[in-house]
Amino acid sequence: MREQLTLKDFTITDFRNALYKRFNQPVLFWALIAMIFSYFYNLPIMTYAAVGSNELRLYDFAGLVLVYYYYYNFDLTYLFIKSQPFFRSLHLFLVYCIFTLMFTLAGSILIDKYLYFFSAVLYYYHFVIYFLTAVYLSIFFRNTAYLKKFVVFSLVVASIAFIIVILQNLSIVPFLWNDTYKSSYQSFLSGTFGPNKVVLGISALLIFILAIALVNQKRVLLNKYLLYLTLGVSLLVLIMSGSRTSYVGGAVFLLFYTVKRPLSLINSSIAALCFFTIIILIQPEIIDKTLSVYDNRVEKKIKNEDDLK
Repeated sequence: MREQLTLKDFTITDFRNALYKRFNQPVLFWALIAMIFSYFYNLPIMTYAAVGSNELRLYDFAGLVLVYYYYYNFDLTYLFIKSQPFFRSLHLFLVYCIFTLMFTLAGSILIDKYLYFFSAVLYYYHFVIYFLTAVYLSIFFRNTAYLKKFVVFSLVVASIAFIIVILQNLSIVPFLWNDTYKSSYQSFLSGTFGPNKVVLGISALLIFILAIALVNQKRVLLNKYLLYLTLGVSLLVLIMSGSRTSYVGGAVFLLFYTVKRPLSLINSSIAALCFFTIIILIQPEIIDKTLSVYDNRVEKKIKNEDDLK
C-alpha cells in the first residue's frame, strides 16, 4: 500500500514542478477552457426528459474531465488544496455538504419527493466542478504563458457575450432562450447568460473589475484595445442588467478604488468617457437604452415611497 504524500515530502520548488508535470496536459487544459466558456455561455446543449424537461450544459460534460483528474490524481490535488487556506476551507465545506445531503435524502423519502434529492445532488456536482476549476486554474496560473492564455480567452469571450446583450437591447439579436424562460423571466435580455438580472449584473461587474485592474497594471502585457473594449462593454451591460445588487457591488468597488487608487480611477474614468463618447457618436440608442434601464430600476424606485417602506 502506497504511503500518503505530505508537504514535508517536497521542497517548494519540487512541489511546483511535480504539480506542473502531473497536470500540464492538453485534455485538462481544454476542459478548463470549456469551463470558462460555459460561464459565459449558459444555453443548454442537450435536453432530456427523465423527470419533466431537463437540460444539460457544457459545464456538465467538461466537469466530468475535472472529476476524472481529481480522482486519479487525488494525492497531489488534495496536497495542493491543503496548501492553500481558501481552497482548504472550501474543501471542508464541500465535505460538510455531503452530510447535509443525507438529510435532504431523508426528507425527500419522507415526503415522497425524490426530485428534491436529485436536484440537490446536481447542485452539489456543479459546486464541485467549479471548485475544481478554480483549483486546477490556480495550478496552471503558476505558468505565466498559461495565465495569459486563460485571461485573454476570458476577456474575449466575455466581450462577445456582452456585445450580444447590447445587440439584443437594440433589437438586432433575438431572445435566445426558449418560451418557458421567456415567460418566467419576462423576456429579460441576457444574451447567452442565464436570463436573470443578478447573473448578468454580477458577471459584468466581475469582468469590469478584472479589466480595470489589468488596464492599470503596467506590468501586464495585454492588448490595450481588448482591455478598453472589455471595460466599456462590461460597464454598459452592468447598467443595462438592472441588477440593484450589482449596482451596490459596483458602488462599493468604486468607493474602495477611490480611496486606494485615486489616480488610476481618474485614468480609467477618462478612458470610459472616451468610450462612451464614441458610442454616442456611433449608436446613441445604446446610451438611451442604458439610461432608461437605470431610471426604471433605481430612480423610479427611490422616488416611489411605497417601494422604500
